[in-house]
Amino acid sequence: LGVYHMDTLVKSATLTPHSGGPVSGLASCPTEPDLVVTCSPDQAVKVWDLRLALDTPVVTLRDTSRPHTGPPLTPGRPLSCVAVNSAGLVAAGTEQVGGESFLLFWDTRAGDSLLGGYWDTHSDDITTLQFHKDKKDILATGSTDGLVNVLDLSQADEDSALVTSHNTEDSVGRVVWYSKKGDTMNLAIHTHTEGIQLWNTDSLASHTVLDRSEVCHGIRRTVSDHTYIVGVHPREEEEGLVVMAGSSYAGSSCLRLAMVRNKKVKPLAMLGREGGVARCSLAVEGGFVTGGEDGVI
Repeated sequence: LGVYHMDTLVKSATLTPHSGGPVSGLASCPTEPDLVVTCSPDQAVKVWDLRLALDTPVVTLRDTSRPHTGPPLTPGRPLSCVAVNSAGLVAAGTEQVGGESFLLFWDTRAGDSLLGGYWDTHSDDITTLQFHKDKKDILATGSTDGLVNVLDLSQADEDSALVTSHNTEDSVGRVVWYSKKGDTMNLAIHTHTEGIQLWNTDSLASHTVLDRSEVCHGIRRTVSDHTYIVGVHPREEEEGLVVMAGSSYAGSSCLRLAMVRNKKVKPLAMLGREGGVARCSLAVEGGFVTGGEDGVI
């Protein structure tokens, strides 16, 4: 894991957070910008303080609940994603093990003990977790089972915590909260088929579904098979969404910005053709940071 200065993109530190597997999830703490949380299929969540020596995590969180039954034979639950709310609650999602997937919770203010977990929220790999920015107990979860669930973690048990469940009929890659007409309970869902679905959590169906070909047209490309979505971001100080997408065509690759407006993808900006395929993006101070397959930020 590399740590870089934002103003120069010079690497300031390197750490190896998980020796037993790759980093599968990365999150920052909303109220503590120097704290970074990582997770891995090695079944550990680690909290790092960038102000301190990076050879040892501040705390290591592990699943101490009952072991799963059924395949695979390897013990434990590989972790696939992680999120932190403004109160220091850490949530981690697992891959499917024993025919089930699990949500695990730790309260970092109370040490490293497992706070509890949900066992029936999803039936396949949990791929994304996103806490609501203003409502610390509201968590959106997504999975390759096609479901996006909205949970209220202030409730006493898992059954009571489920607020709404939305079936995308697709495999969910990422979820993002955004605001529309003053209502902050809206979700943008990026699917593994490179599509975008927009849902209001009070509705029974999505109000906008944009497939890969529509994203391709929106960034003014012609071959949808080469089109991919890097990230979907709420617009700063405005309502709506900005989509970062590109083309992986070797002879004419590109990276572009688009807006979702009136149920269509509209072109916004061209970001150049250099570098390889971008795989992640971050909205920072009115701009964007990207990380690519070529190892370049």
